[in-house]
Amino acid sequence: MKLFIPTIFLCVICLGFSLQNPDDNQSVILWNDGDKLKFDDFIGECDSVNRLGKTGAVSTIEIVVSGIEYPKQVTCFFDKSASWFKNKDSNFSELLLSHEQLHFDIGELYARRIRKSLDSLKSNNEDNFEDVSEAVKYLFKLHKKVDSLYDIESAHGKILTEQLKWKEKIFKELNDLDYYTL
Repeated sequence: MKLFIPTIFLCVICLGFSLQNPDDNQSVILWNDGDKLKFDDFIGECDSVNRLGKTGAVSTIEIVVSGIEYPKQVTCFFDKSASWFKNKDSNFSELLLSHEQLHFDIGELYARRIRKSLDSLKSNNEDNFEDVSEAVKYLFKLHKKVDSLYDIESAHGKILTEQLKWKEKIFKELNDLDYYTL
């Protein structure tokens, strides 16, 4: 079976102005430990570029940093309208859904790391725009690298042993940063 599963991750840095609260938008899901992604959450259209395989999914995860003078909120959310899932009835679909969930969890992990970094900068009175911007940019780049590595090592969720290793690792790190949960 041919499988094509690209994942799009949009990292938005909005340090100069505040954005609309993702809570107010029904097409997004804020990360929540008790809520897991469902097939019905993928409501976007599969574009022609991504129609190669019989099964596939795209998750759009955004980490938004917002605030007027200093970032006041860092949120991780799943954009339902920009995410799609093809062939939800295949044998691989549950594994793929679990794989996409872990991308969402990785997004939350990096949102927590950004929150921790911002707290550290603020407590050290290093809250000027350049310091904050550099710290956030660095963590966004690291998030993108880790996310890509996860796809490579797990073969987009097809290598179950690697998928499980990643899941254990990410949950441990999320637990270690539990203080920074919204």
